[in-house]
Amino acid sequence: TYVGTRGVKLSSISFGVDMDPSVIDIPSISQSYYVKEAGYGELGLAKVFNLSAYFFTFPISLQRESLYAKYRYYDIKSYAAQKYNANETRVGLTLSTVLMNSLPFPLSFEYIHNDATFVEDTSRVRVLFGASF
Repeated sequence: TYVGTRGVKLSSISFGVDMDPSVIDIPSISQSYYVKEAGYGELGLAKVFNLSAYFFTFPISLQRESLYAKYRYYDIKSYAAQKYNANETRVGLTLSTVLMNSLPFPLSFEYIHNDATFVEDTSRVRVLFGASF
């Protein structure tokens, strides 16, 4: 019933093309929502391991690996004046791989746990592919 009002967008898409500051990514939600106010705080730890393995007979080689853990606290206020708080934890492994020993191809595996009441799946596993050019 709030026609013409947008507010802050909560999106499940983690990599926005235009990096809009009015969009907050929450990868554990299933669709995008608009809310009146939203904010978050994040704490993260990462460790990089430089264990490389280059293969000349196999098309994929490994440059380095990194383990990471992130914690996010969300504070959300809807247009119906309801307040929501959520805790999200992410644990992941990123592999910096290269194709044909020249094309970078990052590959990540991530586990996400969110305790929010508005999230359908509290636990989720993602596989993320990247490309550089």
